[in-house]
Amino acid sequence: MLTGITLVENWTHYSKFDHGETEAEKTGWVLGAVDVIARSAIQDNAQTWVNGEGGMVLVNRNSLRNIEIVRFGLKGFTNFKDAKGADIKCEFVRRILAGSEYQVVSDATMAQIPDLIIGELADEIISKNTGSDGLRKK
Repeated sequence: MLTGITLVENWTHYSKFDHGETEAEKTGWVLGAVDVIARSAIQDNAQTWVNGEGGMVLVNRNSLRNIEIVRFGLKGFTNFKDAKGADIKCEFVRRILAGSEYQVVSDATMAQIPDLIIGELADEIISKNTGSDGLRKK
């Protein structure tokens, strides 16, 4: 028997790029599930075909995919500060995707997260949201 991916449980991820010595000194990224409808829409938009010299060329837009996965999967954070040491607020906005309404991270918040962290968080979210043998009931 298979079990579904839970959409209500969140977990905290600490970046491998964060050099704090304890969890209290590190930024905690609170991540959660991205449902299959949103993941599919994001993935579909991450690849496109364009006219090239020899015909149609497939273009992978992995950076865009990563941003969107994090936008939908980031539920908050702790101990994330700006260059002056002030806490950065995690702001959310309403977004309609594939006919469903979501509360997602705002552009203003996303703009403050470094590229490397976005890539790492996207990989973490995708990894936890992908079916595997571990989903089978034991």
